[in-house]
Order: sequence, then structure tokens, then C-alpha cells
Amino acid sequence: MSPIEPPSEPKIHPARASNPGEEDPKCGRGRPTSAELANRYELAIRATGQVFYFWDAELDQILKLGPNCEEILGYRPEELAGGLDRWIGLIHPDDRAGFLAVVTSPTKSDTSYRSQYRLRHKSGRYLIARDEGRYLLNASGMLVQAVGFITDVTEQVRADERRRHRESTLLSFFNAAPESLFVTEMLDDDIRILSMNPAAVGLMGRSEEKVLNHTMAQLGYPRSDIELWLGRYRECIRTGRPGCYELSHETASGAGWFTVTLAPIPGLSAGPPRFGFIAEDVTARKLAEIELQAAALERQQIMDAIPDILYVLDRESRLVSWNLSLERATGWTAEELRGRPAAEFFPPEERSIVADGIARTVSDGRAMIEATLLRRDETPIPYHFVSAPLLDSGGNLVGLAGIGRDMTERRALDRALREQAEAVETINRVGLSLAAEHDSEALVRSISEASRSLSGARFAAYFPLEHAGRPPLAPHVCAAAGRPGVPRLCVCLCVELFGPVLRRSEIIRVDDAEADPRFRRFAAEPGLLGCAGVASLMAVPVKSLGGEVLGGLVLAHERLGVFDERAERLVCGLAAQAAVALDNSRLLEGLRESRAEVEAAYDETIAGWARALDLRDHETEGHSRRVTDLTIRLADAMGMSREDLVHVRRGALLHDIGKMGVPDGILRKPGPLEDAEWEIMKRHPAYAFEMLRPISFLCRALDIPYSHHERWDGGGYPRGLRGSQIPLAARIFAVVDLYDALTHDRPYRSAWPAERALSHVQSLSGTHLDPTVVSAFLRLLNERADPAQPAYRNSSGPRPRQCLPK
Repeated sequence: MSPIEPPSEPKIHPARASNPGEEDPKCGRGRPTSAELANRYELAIRATGQVFYFWDAELDQILKLGPNCEEILGYRPEELAGGLDRWIGLIHPDDRAGFLAVVTSPTKSDTSYRSQYRLRHKSGRYLIARDEGRYLLNASGMLVQAVGFITDVTEQVRADERRRHRESTLLSFFNAAPESLFVTEMLDDDIRILSMNPAAVGLMGRSEEKVLNHTMAQLGYPRSDIELWLGRYRECIRTGRPGCYELSHETASGAGWFTVTLAPIPGLSAGPPRFGFIAEDVTARKLAEIELQAAALERQQIMDAIPDILYVLDRESRLVSWNLSLERATGWTAEELRGRPAAEFFPPEERSIVADGIARTVSDGRAMIEATLLRRDETPIPYHFVSAPLLDSGGNLVGLAGIGRDMTERRALDRALREQAEAVETINRVGLSLAAEHDSEALVRSISEASRSLSGARFAAYFPLEHAGRPPLAPHVCAAAGRPGVPRLCVCLCVELFGPVLRRSEIIRVDDAEADPRFRRFAAEPGLLGCAGVASLMAVPVKSLGGEVLGGLVLAHERLGVFDERAERLVCGLAAQAAVALDNSRLLEGLRESRAEVEAAYDETIAGWARALDLRDHETEGHSRRVTDLTIRLADAMGMSREDLVHVRRGALLHDIGKMGVPDGILRKPGPLEDAEWEIMKRHPAYAFEMLRPISFLCRALDIPYSHHERWDGGGYPRGLRGSQIPLAARIFAVVDLYDALTHDRPYRSAWPAERALSHVQSLSGTHLDPTVVSAFLRLLNERADPAQPAYRNSSGPRPRQCLPK
């Protein structure tokens, strides 16, 4: 391009050129001046918001730039005047090649051009410029000039890019979405499908050609479904909000479930309303929900089958879930239970216990309480509760869960067990008491009293049954009124009515004696069994270990149905204990009789030995009997027991049994004994020990035969014992033996008077004899009538008293 001066009149409109000052016939006035035209031209150019330019290709000069160049491009016109290189330098390097291709390719057939490139603003930023205009060619078709406009389309291009990006994103989402997406159109009486994504194609099971632009009726949907969906479309239009629905759909693989969101598409001013239709396949979720619901139902059924109460409370201790047992226990309906505070299930006086249990559950992680649950009708039920906290994944408390157990049966069982334990303890105690009772009459009385106490009867009696070869025990009755016995008619009647049944080991229990013909007579005769009137009867056999029925316990009460199974068990247990005690009593009585017989025989034998010794020594005839009687009296006076007195008696009778080993020549010698003879005589205590020790029955009687010649000062024989080393029985006998020897004739001297003998005995106190025994002996003789005559403690008849001379 070569630079040329622009003509004074624009060459663009040569046809409109006219002389200055001439009046324009169309305007009705003179033609505008060049200045006016230039001013109008500049205003018009400014109004376009574009930069006008005039480029001379031959001069390669930009000859003219529009008035708003600086406003749009940031450059003043003179800053851009120059060659094309100046302009190209402002274009983004990546866009220059495209610009040059447009500039250098004009043709005669197309002299217009249009290009778009990034142009650097004076501020340094790039704006997007749209360059459009027309080439002026010469006759040879060579480019001469170019006239064009630069428009800043930066915001427009970016808006278009954003729109295209959004459309691309939406299209990508539309096509890639796993949900089935449709665009539908609501007609007057049908719905047409306008667009759908690949997932929707799969859902429909048909190709796009067979679905797009088809209505529901054309696709074969029944009219009822079409009307249903038309109603839903109209509802969305009315509310302006999306509608959400769930529906089932039969697919080739079976039943499926979908959630559908229907939303109107805004911004359409004309034509039928359009909607976005989103269908999400929730078959897997629905199946999982069904499984969860089935599992929840199963869990709930399991929970409802549990007899204990299961419950969940929220943080405010309000009931949020429970099992059926709570509804059964309280009588409240599910609607009445939901949200009810836990405290309202308990009486006011126990609500502090419940609150404390809830607090301990939170603080300790577990709590147990005993509380009374109130039914809807205010019936109290004892319950045992165990609770634990419920925490979320962050460890925060969200509520409490617990279990409650009805303790009614447990407490009844505990009471029954306690009663049973008490009964067993009572039976054992009674058994021990009966086992310790040796008197048969007292034993029967104890059995009767125990049976009355255990059963709660007003009348209780043990009636023995007669057996061949066994003497019967007399029956004893223990009644509540304290009657000592019953008429013989009653005894005979009980034996008559109950005996045959008891012998067969059967138990009789009658709740109404008047209704039973066998026992109607008891009810008809008040007072017969110690009651105002007999209504309840029970009879239990008492059998020995060998199975023999010893007798029966008969119980009565004036109330109906008093004796239950528990009373029967208790009395049967007592009957077993009573049978053992009765057998033991009879056995013990037999043993006592046998022992008494044996002991009597032993004592007669010992008495015979004593008499034989007296016959052997005529001078001492009767000595053994006398010293025995007096020794027994003295030992009794000094406090010896009855059992010890038996052995003292035997020892006194046998005190000289050792003399059987002494030759008659020595034993019956009339004069004093020589030393050798005395040594033989002194051996008789040792002979007695050797003779009696092998006889266990007489072991405890050895004290007198073996030790009655010992002295208090230790000078006696055979062992030289002294003081308390000498058995008490021997010390007592020594005093009596000395006194008897002094007061009776001997071969070597005559008898002494009683006064002299007592004085001599008293003189030996503390040397030969025990001082305590001597004192007791003197007191004893002062209390008897004749010191020389035997006297027994249990002898009957009056005994004259005689004071001994001082």
C-alpha cells in the first residue's frame, strides 16, 4: 500500500458529492459543510463502539484511525500510525500467522475479510479483537487499500466460551450420567420424549429412533399411567418445585425400582412446557432396604419374643424404641409409649432411684437397679433393670439402652426356696432334737408338736400301730388349744379310719372332710380332734428304715384346703426323721435294759466275791458291805457324780480282792505278822491291780483296791504316793476302812468305842489321811443315827438322829 491523502470529500460516497453551500433538496436547506459532515461522521463512528481504520496497502501506512481508538485500544491514533509491522507487533505471536493469511489473500470474487486475534492493549493485557472490513483492489486486482473496523469482542468471546464450556459440560454429564435423563414435553393429553442419554436408552430397552419424539401412548403405556404422570406434571407447574416419586419397573432381569425427579425447565416462553426427567435405578438399594427391613423385622420379632423388656432412651431419658414386652408389661400402646419420660413408669417415691441409675449409667458405663414398674392400671410389678450408654462414632453420648426383667416369679421362687430351706432346716433341727430325745413319751410329744408347727394344723397326733412282738407306744396329741389328750373314742376312730391306709404306706389329704364319706364323722362332731370343726385332714405314714409302718401322723384344721403339697412334703420329711428317732428310741431302751441287766449281773458277781472274801476271813465277815455303804455316803457328800459312785461302790466291794493271793496262814494268823509275812501281806494291792486290770469293765474301779493303803505323807504302799497324787476314791476309802477296822473286833485286838476310834482317825489327819476327807467324814457321822450301822442315801423311812460324843 502507498500512502495517499484522503480526499477533501470522502471517496466512499462519490455519488453524493455536491457543491458546498448548495441546498439539499431532500433536507429543505443548504448542504452541510465538510466540517459538519466530518463531525457527524465522527459521532457515528464513536457510537458504533468500534475503531475505524484506513490502510494504504501501496504505502504500507495506516492513514486513519477512528476517534475512539484510545478508548478501546488504549493508544492514541498517532501512536499506531505507521507500517503494517507496527500493527502486527501488537498481535499475540500465536495469532500473527492467521492474521497475515487473511491480509495477503484477497481475491476479486471476495474483497471482504474477517479475522479474530488477540491484540495487546496499551496496558499490557490482551483483548480479543474482531477485525472486519473490505479490500479495495485496482483494475489489475492488486490490493490498494483496506477499510475496516476493530471491535473488542473479549467479553463476548469469553461469554461464548463459557457457554460452550457449560454446554459441553452439560452434554458430557448428560451422556455420562449413570442416571437415566430425559427431556420431555407435556402435551394436552400426552407426554412426548424429546431427548435422552445413553443410560435412558438402556432403561427403555429401545433405540433412540424408536423413542425420541414419541409420546407415551405411542410407546405403549396404558392410559391410566399417562393420566397419572400428566397429573404429576401439572402439580410441578402449579408449585414450581420438582416432584420426587418412587416407582417399580419390570426389566428383562426382573423387577427394578427407580426414584424419579421431575422438574420444569424454565426460560421457555413459547410452546408446550418442557421438563427434565431423572430416573435413578435404586434396585440394589431397594433390595438392600428390603433385606434390612426383613432383618429389622426379624430382629424385632426376636426382641418381641424375649420375655424381658428391651428399651432405648434418648439423652433426655425419653423412650424412643422398645420391644413388645414393654407394651405387655405396662398395658400402654405404642403411640402412648413413644417419647414418654422414663420416670413416668415408676411410682413417685422410686423416681430418685431411677434417676440415680441413669446418672450411674453415664458415669460408670453400667448400672443396675431394683424398681417397681407401674402398669397402666397402677398395678406394681417388681423389676430388675440393667442399662448401658449408647455412644456415636465420636464417643459422644446419644442415649441409653437397657433390659428389664420381671422379678415376680423370681421373688416368689426365692420365697419358696427360703421357705423350703427354712423347712429343711426346721426338719433337720427337729431331727436332731428327736435324735437327742431318749424318752419315748417325750419323743412322741415332740413329733406331734413338730408336725403341727410345720403344717400349720390346729390338731396333730402320732398314732402308733400295733405290731406282733412289739409293745405299742401310747399316742400323744398336741393341739393348738393345748389339750393334753383326746377321748379314747377319737383314738380308736383314728386308728380305725387311718390305720388300713397308713399300713399300705399311702398318704391321705382331704380338703373337705364333710364332703368325704370316710371322714364325715370328724366334721359332724365338733371338738373330736381338738378343733371347733374339722374341714381339712391329712395323714402321713411313719415308716422305719426296713419299710415297716410304725404309725401315722394325723393332722386337722377347721378351714377348708389348708394342707397343700408343701405341707405334705414337710410332714413327710418329718415322718422320715420321726421314724429314725422312734427306731433309735426303741433300740436305746432295749440297750438300756440289756445294759442294766448286765450291770446287775456284774454287781451281783462282785458282791459275791466280796462275800467270799468275808467268809475266808471270819474276823472281817461283813466288813466289805459296811465299808462300801459308808464310802458311798461319804463320796456322795463330797460331790462325786452318780457315774463315779458306781465305780466307787465296785472298788470298795473289791478293796481286798488282792488278799486272794495271800496264803491263809498269813491272812488268818491270830498274832502279829513277822517282817517277811508283812511283806507278803503288803503285796495284796499289787495283786488286786494285776487281777482287775485285764477286765475293762472294772478298770475305773481300780483306784480303791490299788491305792487305799497309800498315806497322805507318802509313807504308804505299794507306790508311796502322797497328797493329791492318791486318787480321791482311795483317800475316802482309807478313812472309812480305818474307822471300820477300829470299831470291830480283830484276831489281834478287840473293837474300840466309837469316840476313841473317831479321835484316833482325827489324830492321823495330815499324816496318814487326807485332812479334807477326815473333816467331811466327821460331819457325815454327826448327821447319822448310828455310826456303826450302814445307811444309804436313797433309803426310805425315818432315820433317828444321834449326836456323837465330843
